[in-house]
Amino acid sequence: MARIRFGNFGLIPEDITVSKIDEETGIRYDFNYGLEVVTPETDAVWKLQVWDAVTGDFLLETMMPSKSYWACPFKYYIKYKVRMTSPLGVFEHTMDLHDEVVAFKMAHNTLGDCIAYFSQVIPFVELHKCKARIYAQQWFIDIFKPCYSNFEFVTLQQEESMSQPYATYYLGLFHDPAMTRFWQKVSFKQKGLQHQAAHILGLPDHFDPNPPMVECTSRSQIDGDYIVIASGGSKACKVWNNPLGWDNVIAWAKEQGYKVVCIDQAKVIGTPGMFYRRPEGCIDLIGDIPLQDRINTIANAKAFIGMASGLAWLAWCCNVPVVMISGFSRPSAEFYTPYRVYNEYCECLDCWGDENIIFHMHTWEWCPRIDKQMLEVDNRIAQATDASERNELLMQRQELSAKKFTCTFSISAQQVINKLQEALNHDKLD
Repeated sequence: MARIRFGNFGLIPEDITVSKIDEETGIRYDFNYGLEVVTPETDAVWKLQVWDAVTGDFLLETMMPSKSYWACPFKYYIKYKVRMTSPLGVFEHTMDLHDEVVAFKMAHNTLGDCIAYFSQVIPFVELHKCKARIYAQQWFIDIFKPCYSNFEFVTLQQEESMSQPYATYYLGLFHDPAMTRFWQKVSFKQKGLQHQAAHILGLPDHFDPNPPMVECTSRSQIDGDYIVIASGGSKACKVWNNPLGWDNVIAWAKEQGYKVVCIDQAKVIGTPGMFYRRPEGCIDLIGDIPLQDRINTIANAKAFIGMASGLAWLAWCCNVPVVMISGFSRPSAEFYTPYRVYNEYCECLDCWGDENIIFHMHTWEWCPRIDKQMLEVDNRIAQATDASERNELLMQRQELSAKKFTCTFSISAQQVINKLQEALNHDKLD
């Protein structure tokens, strides 16, 4: 996601382009990798001092020889104040984003994460009155550029051809313990996706921001009132593991006179031995369909039901009541919806927010706490010499296997129906 330079102080790296220069001293500086400073080629040695201009905290004092480079290790928003002195003169600068080009990098391919981060970029730009440059994937640009024509949208592939901005902020989830302290002020596990972006951008996290705007460009082709569902997730812990859940919810919605439209990307997801098929009895709009078409379908619906996934975040942007089903994450981990379904009485919840768990981002069948217990039992089985002990351990393993993904397995169809009914009644009142 970011260009990693080993060491924050030394000779000027070959790939460095620092955007600002002080004409009197020749000092070059910007805030594209935290605070970056480059000294001119002279015989002077410079004393560098750095403060947090808001809190007054003194961050650093060091000596910099001629033609050397230094970058602050903290990459999140800090209003830096820098002072450099040498026999050749004095350079002082306090970061001021007003009217400057500020870049925001959202390198994620995931829809939900990018929407969460973008929701915080908008108030940041309004607060600092800066010129926003958004580095993102083309699909992200396609859906947000029409509503934010004052922002500059650039694909990640075009970055090399762009002029250097005044400052850059890297918006993402930092899992590597060696990086987390310097790239995010607070662990993303302690707060939700939006608050992660707020911490990186120095915004208060005590409010729930409005969703980014998207444009509905046409009426739906579906006649009558309908509900949109998206049952998929990027791994098994993110789907609703109640085997009869969707069938019962769809049947209830139809009894109330609503059509049900499924907008999942694929009919089957998963891995061998753990496949998930999409719910039956829906109008089939499944497929790899442009996001603008998804927006048009969702925006004309009476409600959306889905998992903690990108399509739920897209529905949030469409200002449609969102019934979100999740157990691997607590309600505060995503955007606020009064129709969040979460079985707080389940014995195992919120592995996403557990600081002791490093999330396996690409392991489909991963259920961290249960898998750990199963591994311990497997080790005991391998060491068992007594047949009765081995049989008992095999039974324990079978019981543990049945508990995998209990966080959503334990969510009943009635819980979802209750929230859906609330959402539909609220829509009627509006």
